[in-house]
Amino acid sequence: KITVAGTPGTKTVTTTYAVNSTDGSLIPHEEPAVVVPSKPTVVKVPAKDEVEYLKEGDNIVKKTTTYEVNASTGALTPTVRKDIASPNGVKSKVVTKIIPITTRYEADKTKDVGTNTVTNNGSEGKIVTTTSTLVNETNGTVTDETPVVSRTEMVPKVVKVGAKSKVVETPIEPEVEYVRDGEREVDTPNERVEGAKGKTVTTTTYDVDSKDGHITEHVGNPVVTPAGKTI
Repeated sequence: KITVAGTPGTKTVTTTYAVNSTDGSLIPHEEPAVVVPSKPTVVKVPAKDEVEYLKEGDNIVKKTTTYEVNASTGALTPTVRKDIASPNGVKSKVVTKIIPITTRYEADKTKDVGTNTVTNNGSEGKIVTTTSTLVNETNGTVTDETPVVSRTEMVPKVVKVGAKSKVVETPIEPEVEYVRDGEREVDTPNERVEGAKGKTVTTTTYDVDSKDGHITEHVGNPVVTPAGKTI
């Protein structure tokens, strides 16, 4: 506080006298009073307006506080006013990047080739980058905070591709061999002893490309069980 001292006032009354020519007595004459008013002591109370910038929601708000001074006591009475300085001036910036669904193909060794089954439809992933802002309380300027990144992983679609091995058996008929039977008469019916049938077993396996579901066939070497002979 700054104090400016006051000064007291004064009241001056001037009396003049005239002399009576007859008897020599004095005749008083009072002039009008001259008054100098007093000056009050002045106390200067600091009451400068205060300005502060705030972040309220997405807006920049200018908060102004003014003070009224009580002339008798010097007490301060504040008055607060808020004005929107910048609508949506501090709205967070949100950038979302979608991670599209990919498809993964898996071999199902229990299902025949040509049978595809979706076991999981999958779900998109996303990367969300949120940048909030800070407000300078003194001048209202805005600066970005460090971005916050959240990630939701993509869940791939899963397709089961039939890749059951195929086994093909090809029978081998026994060869017929005629042999001389010296103990039996000519023109008697032939005696036939059937030989065991043989077989050729071929196994085909399948590989499935996990990226595109393409099937690659692998034909194994035939496994041969020779046939017997019919005699």
